[in-house]
Amino acid sequence: MKSNFKKVISIFTALTSFAFILAYNTNINYSYAEENSFVPGNGGGYIHMPYEKEYDKQSENKPDDQSIIQAQNLPSHYDLRDENAVTPVRNQGPEGMCHVFAVLGACESNILKQGFEDDASKLDLSEAQIGYFLYKSQSDPFDPLYGDYLNTPKKGADGGNSLLASAGLAAGMGFERESLCPYQNWNSDYSEYSRYGGQYRLKTCESISSASDTASINKIKNWLMESGAVSMAYYSQRSLYYDNGTTYAYYAKNKSYKQDANHAALIVGWDDDYSKENFSPSSQPSKDGAWLIKNSYGDNIFDDGYFWISYEDPSMGSFFKYIVEKASEHDDVYEYDGVGYVTSYNFDAAANIFTADYDSTITDASFYMPSGNPANTTYNISVYKLNKNTQDPTDGYIIGSASGTISNSGYYTVPLENPAELMKGDQFSLVLTMSCKDKNRLIYLPVEENTSLTSTFTLECNANPYESYIYTDGEWLDTSMCEGSHGSMGNVPIKAFAERTNKDEYVPIMLNTALEAARNVEDYNEIISEAVSIGEKALSENTSPIICKRAAMSIFAALEESGENISYPEYIYDDYDIIYGDSDGDGDLTITDAIDILNVYAGRSASLPQRLCRSQEIAMDIVNDYKINISDAIEVLSLYAKHAAGL
Repeated sequence: MKSNFKKVISIFTALTSFAFILAYNTNINYSYAEENSFVPGNGGGYIHMPYEKEYDKQSENKPDDQSIIQAQNLPSHYDLRDENAVTPVRNQGPEGMCHVFAVLGACESNILKQGFEDDASKLDLSEAQIGYFLYKSQSDPFDPLYGDYLNTPKKGADGGNSLLASAGLAAGMGFERESLCPYQNWNSDYSEYSRYGGQYRLKTCESISSASDTASINKIKNWLMESGAVSMAYYSQRSLYYDNGTTYAYYAKNKSYKQDANHAALIVGWDDDYSKENFSPSSQPSKDGAWLIKNSYGDNIFDDGYFWISYEDPSMGSFFKYIVEKASEHDDVYEYDGVGYVTSYNFDAAANIFTADYDSTITDASFYMPSGNPANTTYNISVYKLNKNTQDPTDGYIIGSASGTISNSGYYTVPLENPAELMKGDQFSLVLTMSCKDKNRLIYLPVEENTSLTSTFTLECNANPYESYIYTDGEWLDTSMCEGSHGSMGNVPIKAFAERTNKDEYVPIMLNTALEAARNVEDYNEIISEAVSIGEKALSENTSPIICKRAAMSIFAALEESGENISYPEYIYDDYDIIYGDSDGDGDLTITDAIDILNVYAGRSASLPQRLCRSQEIAMDIVNDYKINISDAIEVLSLYAKHAAGL
């Protein structure tokens, strides 16, 4: 044992003797799609994003051939309530959470529209889950989204917008049940376990900036009929809501979306024959026609919480449609972006490098299409299996791909045309490019960026080295070392979705642990009971690992909220039967494990990529300080020595 220990120290000394630290900062001066100014939200709490130029909107709202065909068959009036596809009117209270209520209302409508659930009165997603956790940094430094959050004094109560809320949905938040993460507890500190609960996730969201012409109005109508309610922003002022004796009608004649929009709400229908005479005599639109709006001020004002807004209202903008899928569609998600799309530059390509946690197949990919790109933009995603510890996302060979054409900005999840098979520990990349027929037109690619929206509202985007890359001027640059126009860059919003190869080997350790903990509680209240019921159903249906993990976290959240002594992140690792220190996963602590730890430590000290799958990262941190260093190696050697001595 003594000679082996000396051997390990000798190897470590040799490695660290040649260690060097590489640090550079690259200033990026590319064409940037931005708005010259923004107006802080008021009223309902809507806040503008500083990225759109006026000329960008000329590329949006152009209907494709299919939209034109569909427009010919549109009815003159439509109401999603007639299809049981609208949940009850909510009340945001004094908090600036209108954007979250609008976005989740649209998601609830899509869930009902797809038939995933059939009782609108019982479907209630948690606004607090996004409105709180999107505005609070992760507690687990090992989590790939750690350090990404919206920084405001009052969290989501300070306001936001549909784009920011959509980033929370894309990151896996927003689909917990209201009862398990209740809005009424807003001023309390929610359990960290509540961050990722829920049985659904975002598949796709699309947006257009305005609907000032017939084509864009028809597009929104088609969205309503196909996918459910559509969120939007507008200028809200109480004095402009006109009671005509039958309905409430709204028309902000002298306001504009770009400058004045301050509130988000939900379009749930339309009426082409809604008379212009229904609006205030002092301010009437030129033509008939209006949208039916579900607001978030409760059902005791207006028409049970609803009102009509003219098609011509100039303050309307930021229209978003949502498509939701069951979280069980995938076993695992690989991602780095917790804040999501913030800005865009005319990079030639963007990419993320990941390490496979399991033997699995990458089946789908997700990315963001920036608003500055023209209609019918072509995207291409290539999945590379990479050479070990490379800093070039194309240093390998292509094992999967996806391509297509899209016209609207938003998050898109697309299937790979040829799924990519990987082994645990394989390093792989997703490389995104976009193009259009007009070779003179700039094409933008998305990236997170540390940005101030107001004096008290900042976007915090943490990018670690060797995660995200941009390609420009013939070279790949690590975004963690790049500066954008407003601040340092974060990660690229590109995600990979995987199906595990050996599902029979999966044991839902975390869920079984959670269920056992809950069954031992004396005060078995209604909230714990509901969470347990969800968990038991996940087990009995032998559902996907991600559903089991979310169900377990819902149980732990219920236990913690009920006063039980549950400490995050004690139970965050769901299916890793990990022996701390066992870096190679062979079930024993040996000198090889210590050497592995020292190699990783030396490489990272020299600013060289040392990518590990999550189970390796956790196992190597034997002293549990969220670092991999010589202390971990010494602890492994100590345990090895005791074992060798029969102690």
